[in-house]
Amino acid sequence: MYSKRCIVPVSAFFEPHDLKGKKYPFVFKPKLKGSLSLAGLYTRIDNKVTFTILTQEASPLFAKIHNKKNRQPVILNIEQVNQWLDDDLKEEGISNLLKAHFGEDQLETHTVSTDLFHPKVNSDVEEILDRVEYRELKV
Repeated sequence: MYSKRCIVPVSAFFEPHDLKGKKYPFVFKPKLKGSLSLAGLYTRIDNKVTFTILTQEASPLFAKIHNKKNRQPVILNIEQVNQWLDDDLKEEGISNLLKAHFGEDQLETHTVSTDLFHPKVNSDVEEILDRVEYRELKV
C-alpha cells in the first residue's frame, strides 16, 4: 500500500470558494519563503511518470475556504517529509501522516483574480498571485 510515495514541492496552490454558485480562487502559500511539500504517489507508465496529490479531511481554515468539498491536500513538514519518503514506513505510520494537519498559522491565504479559472487567459504569470478583493466575499 502506498509504496511509490513522493513529495510534490509547490510554492503555492489554489482552492476555490463558492458563494451563491460563483467561484472565487484563493491562493495558499507558506508564510516563510520557500515551498510546501505535498504528499503524493507516483507511477510509471512506459517511459512516463505520473503522480497524484493526496488529500485529507479539511482543517477549519480549508473547510471555510474550500467550502463545497471538505478536503485539502496533505501538506507535510520537514520531519514528516523524511518519514513519508522512508521505504521502511509501515501502514500505521502512513495512516498517521495522512491524518496529521499542517499548522494553519504557517500558511498565508488570500483571494486572487478569477482569471485563474478562464482557459483563454494565461494564468501562468507571477501576477496571478496578487491579492484581489471582492466586496461580496466575507471569508
